[in-house]
Amino acid sequence: MREEREATKADRAEMEAKLERQRSEMDARLDAKDAKIEELTAPREAISAQQIEVLTARLEGLHAAQLLSDDELFAVEDCVADFLEAKASFDVVTLNVVNASRAAGKAHKLVVLSEGMPKDAMFARQLRRKFV
Repeated sequence: MREEREATKADRAEMEAKLERQRSEMDARLDAKDAKIEELTAPREAISAQQIEVLTARLEGLHAAQLLSDDELFAVEDCVADFLEAKASFDVVTLNVVNASRAAGKAHKLVVLSEGMPKDAMFARQLRRKFV
């Protein structure tokens, strides 16, 4: 009888340990899913600091190559400065912000044009056409 009780206690302890391992595994899976959901639902930045840096460097290059006049460069730099000022009001500049803010919208168009137009002369002409 004692042996049966001892065996039952051992079985019960083994079963409880197994259940605890399963709970731990399930908690780990849930944590991983929560992290993935958070990653997928986190706001995505529409314009990064790196994109602005690349844009301003390209604008300086266009000016140095005399594809943009001083006034044209200053007008486009004003768009970038207006964006940076507007950016201070937001944690993350998302596409919703781009659509709602004139300054962010113009900066987004500048970045997209710069990234999409590899030829400097073509980009400079579009800058004059759309932003000056």
